[in-house]
Amino acid sequence: MTIHYAKRGQAVIGGCELAEGDRTYARWGAVDLSGKQVDCDRCLSFRPVLEDDQFVAMVQRHIRTLEERAVANPAILAQVIMLAQRLSEITNVVIAKSATRYSINPMSAPSMKEITRMLSMQPQSGTDRRKLGDRVLFERAMGEGTITQRERAARTRAARHADSTLASWLQRRDSAV
Repeated sequence: MTIHYAKRGQAVIGGCELAEGDRTYARWGAVDLSGKQVDCDRCLSFRPVLEDDQFVAMVQRHIRTLEERAVANPAILAQVIMLAQRLSEITNVVIAKSATRYSINPMSAPSMKEITRMLSMQPQSGTDRRKLGDRVLFERAMGEGTITQRERAARTRAARHADSTLASWLQRRDSAV
């Protein structure tokens, strides 16, 4: 017996399992913690894992969709720029974290030299990016609240700024509908 979570985050005992050889789910006697029978079709615990290339393809589709949404509503451009800044930090943070992990245990991550060689960078550029990544990690650690709370607050500020600067356009758009 396992405890996992059904569709609505409800903890259940038992559940379903992925049938061997296909992507159908076989249900078997799932009950919630109070003993009530639960329909556990497609439980969260048995979702297939996305491989890295599938995950990147999904993010690319999301970015294309975001572009179309920004064309339809330019008010979200401030949030798009905020997202682009966050995406630009990834390389620096990966280099910094990998270099730290490599210094602790060379088996746990590639060295900074290996990463910079993979990205066709000069060693000095890798060192500079590591410093930037360390600074980003320090700022995240010293910030108030969780990263999610800070990101939500930044999105809210960007949306408010866009609403105030594009107020006349928003009125024209809403009156045309």
